[in-house]
Amino acid sequence: VPAGATYVWIAEHFSQCPGDASEEMFKQYTCAYLWYVISRTLFADGGGRTAPWMWLKALSGWDSKQSWGSAALAYLYRQLDEACCRHKDDASIGGPLVLLSVWMWEHFSVGRPKVIRYGAWDDHDNPLRQPTWGYKWDKVSEFNGDQKRMYIDYTNEFDALTAEQVTWQPYGPQDNFAFILDFQLNPKCTEESHLWQMRCPLICLYAVEHHLPQRVMSQFGLFQDTPPEWKDTNIVIHGLDKMKQKKIKNWESYHEKYIKKWNYLVKVANNNRQVHRQVHDEAAFYKYLQWFLSESRVELCPPAYDE
Repeated sequence: VPAGATYVWIAEHFSQCPGDASEEMFKQYTCAYLWYVISRTLFADGGGRTAPWMWLKALSGWDSKQSWGSAALAYLYRQLDEACCRHKDDASIGGPLVLLSVWMWEHFSVGRPKVIRYGAWDDHDNPLRQPTWGYKWDKVSEFNGDQKRMYIDYTNEFDALTAEQVTWQPYGPQDNFAFILDFQLNPKCTEESHLWQMRCPLICLYAVEHHLPQRVMSQFGLFQDTPPEWKDTNIVIHGLDKMKQKKIKNWESYHEKYIKKWNYLVKVANNNRQVHRQVHDEAAFYKYLQWFLSESRVELCPPAYDE
């Protein structure tokens, strides 16, 4: 179909690679497998039945050195934007929601499931097969009860959340991964930590979203300016979506200026690995919180009474 191939069709035709497959056929089956996986995890959409062709096209060059992590973040940020501006009753959210869930559970006690147990893990004596952070939340309890009642309880608890109840730096130097699990974290998780503070455009085909770590420097254990440096996030680029912009065939050319900026900032970050920044200051952070509370809407539910 024009949108893509159904997951059922992909599984039916590519679930088992023949034992006598040629190298070319082996690559085709591998590509189909990756297409299936990333369409259902990193770039899931509201439909849930079809793997879009655009992700298959992105897999056409094995050595393209594309930044899949930043692309997944760009896609998630765009999905969050659209979910916040819900215009239809059947509107939904997509993207790497497992990533979003793990981030939320690490930072907020509200809605955090209870970990049941940790299963055995065999890394085959290979550091690159050690568990990632998501393994902490592999086996958790499910929520049971009336959804409408649970939603009200959740929003009420979230609106009552205080700054002291937030875990601002779960991935910091004193992380609780090894302490809880008695495992070593996969080195891939922190291999590019020097890029976490990049102020850069994140690009995923039609979606361009700005990464603005200066708004949340406490998450890195660093000094928080008040107010943080302002950045025009450009409403124009939010007018692009995959449904309305089908006529644009070459996104690489269309987003050339953002791609050039991304490449430049990656080089700068790689060259400045040893630069030391001002560390976190509690007084400065609470000054920032006072400013943030005065400038932002911080509660999900509208106030019950006028001021």
